[in-house]
Amino acid sequence: MKEPFIFEWDGRALVPATPYDLERCQRFKKGQRLKADKIVKPRSLPMQGMYWACLSQFVAATECVPTAEHLHNLIKMKMGYVTPAVMPDGSLYWIPDSTAFDKMDQEAFNEFVSRADKWCAETFGASLLQAKEAA
Repeated sequence: MKEPFIFEWDGRALVPATPYDLERCQRFKKGQRLKADKIVKPRSLPMQGMYWACLSQFVAATECVPTAEHLHNLIKMKMGYVTPAVMPDGSLYWIPDSTAFDKMDQEAFNEFVSRADKWCAETFGASLLQAKEAA
């Protein structure tokens, strides 16, 4: 996969975020129109870490599943973040979708975490996001 260009919004235009991005943009002619298929906000590493810390604390407090990874997969399955697949015998099964940085932008991840928190509260009677605060 090609490395994406990173830009910042300066209030008027998207400008290269780093000297490296500026250097890579030099191959384009001034005034040349470019098409971007998708503009995404990069994911926050601290938010990712906070989510996994909350999962771990939630599992420790509730013992609802064996590990944070189990809870993460359960959340994805129960909230519909799945892809259907068919076995050779025709039976259907579900594969949990990825929440990796290259699969889910920050806005989508924020929505996922919010929905996960709500689902945990409804299912287990405890907030996922407050689990870390309680520890």
